[in-house]
Amino acid sequence: MGNEICKADIRADELTKLEKIARVIFIVAIYGSVGGLSSVADTPNIIVGIIAILSIVVAIALVIPFIEAMYKVMWKKIAADCSLTLYDNELSGQIRSRLFRSSKNLSIPLNKVDSIFTKADSLDKSRGGKRVIIVSGRSHFNLCCVQNADEFTAACMKELGRLQKSNTAVQSAPVVQNVQQLSAADELAKFKKLLDDGVITQEDFDAKKKQLLRL
Repeated sequence: MGNEICKADIRADELTKLEKIARVIFIVAIYGSVGGLSSVADTPNIIVGIIAILSIVVAIALVIPFIEAMYKVMWKKIAADCSLTLYDNELSGQIRSRLFRSSKNLSIPLNKVDSIFTKADSLDKSRGGKRVIIVSGRSHFNLCCVQNADEFTAACMKELGRLQKSNTAVQSAPVVQNVQQLSAADELAKFKKLLDDGVITQEDFDAKKKQLLRL
């Protein structure tokens, strides 16, 4: 594991006060409607019936806020088991994609990362943050609730660019060296011909040979 460069901030948004209130009222309304309907069935009573009906109406009105609140609670638990850190040689952490699935270790060398990008839709708005998607060969890794997704992805792209430049430089170095060797050999052959033709002396040739071969 190399030097740490950037860490993903993975966490779901906190429940708003409205979502907390909606969750409590929804549960109370459900109990009220079930209890009220049971009482009306046993002993018909107008007031109890009205309370039961009102409870049902309130529960129906709060279904969507309640589902959204519970969805966020679920993702808080999932996000708590996830982590992702960018090092100068790999991406490492833990991922968990479902509530009832255990988290698994993630370790991808940077030279195996094909692309990394962010995505955000209505579900991401509900749970908070954005998704970071990592593509490595045929594998795709999704990490949700990344609060600093844009910053983290930018750091990854910068490091991938640095690695690519480094690899390009290493690959091109032998080529440059070979070209230089070929050029020196060509020059030496030209001066050998001049020596053979009597245009230059042996001393001149030896001096040029030392210069070209850096002896």
